[in-house]
Amino acid sequence: MKVDAEDFQRAARALNDAGDAGLRREVYKELKAIGKPVGQAVVADAAPRFPHRGGLSARIAAARVGQSNATTGRSPRVTVNLSTREGYALGPMDRGQLRHPVFGNKKRWVTQRLDPGAFTEPFQEQAPRAQAAMLRALERVALQVRSRT
Repeated sequence: MKVDAEDFQRAARALNDAGDAGLRREVYKELKAIGKPVGQAVVADAAPRFPHRGGLSARIAAARVGQSNATTGRSPRVTVNLSTREGYALGPMDRGQLRHPVFGNKKRWVTQRLDPGAFTEPFQEQAPRAQAAMLRALERVALQVRSRT
């Protein structure tokens, strides 16, 4: 079963209406347990798609996975963030563009073409697994909310 935005919004409203901080912490813990492995799988799948020469592939493989959860407001969401120590612009890389200096010469830059979708495709492949895990987490929370009322 697929979790859509409306399912997540209904669950977020129920969570906020319950007013239980402990329950909210538990939901965030569940969501984090889903997001981090998804991000790590995306990094592992994306890294080999980048040039090995010069070490870009290894630096992408070492990317950090972060996550933010929002259950309040008009659009509750879970966001998985990837970042590198060097601060690479991963968005343009995902679109197939890599800007870099020629042999380290900071005065001469080129745009190297890459295969687009290095991050998008792995995220899309992970989506069904993440949605199923989110559904299980939301069902557990819904049961706890119902049992407390």
